[in-house]
Amino acid sequence: MTMKLGAGTASGSFELCPAGPQQLVCCDIIDHGMVMSKGFANKPAMLQRKVSIRWQSSYRMADARPYIVQKRYTLSSHQKATLRQDLEKWRGRAFTDAEADAFDIDRLIGVNCFAQVIHQVKPRGTFAEVVTIMPPLPNLTKLTVDPTYVRVKDRPVEPVQPAAPTTPTNTDPFDQTQPEPEGPPDEDRHDDDETVPF
Repeated sequence: MTMKLGAGTASGSFELCPAGPQQLVCCDIIDHGMVMSKGFANKPAMLQRKVSIRWQSSYRMADARPYIVQKRYTLSSHQKATLRQDLEKWRGRAFTDAEADAFDIDRLIGVNCFAQVIHQVKPRGTFAEVVTIMPPLPNLTKLTVDPTYVRVKDRPVEPVQPAAPTTPTNTDPFDQTQPEPEGPPDEDRHDDDETVPF
């Protein structure tokens, strides 16, 4: 599974997306690069490439902007990888291994889905998390990405000021940079028709 990037939403500083089933549109794919994952069972910690898929919700905040939710993944096309499994649920059809290996996840931007969002309480706050993804419902009007949204990769990088070592400040409140514990390391179906969103 390729990712051609061209180069949990927490409560507190912004509004938490409502929990429940809702229509979403993918607005961003964020490349976190190589991240040291936590060990699982008898598996040692290892470097894995992490990405996040970010969506805008059909629900709106008080200022009329759409709520945002995201989910973080290991970038893997293996059959057991959470990313591949979620994409197959989203498109409503399994990938062949060849399709999965060649799939560019940047294609997801602008694609709608229907999802279940729940609130998870974690040490750093309460997060809105996408737990179930399915194809968009046919009777719903298609969402488009809010034109005021700027992709993370296109945002200006703030200059780093020389100073005593401190904990880095994350300017993107949706970016959960701390590795989250996951299941076992990711390891490794087909017709295309008009009902498949991607």
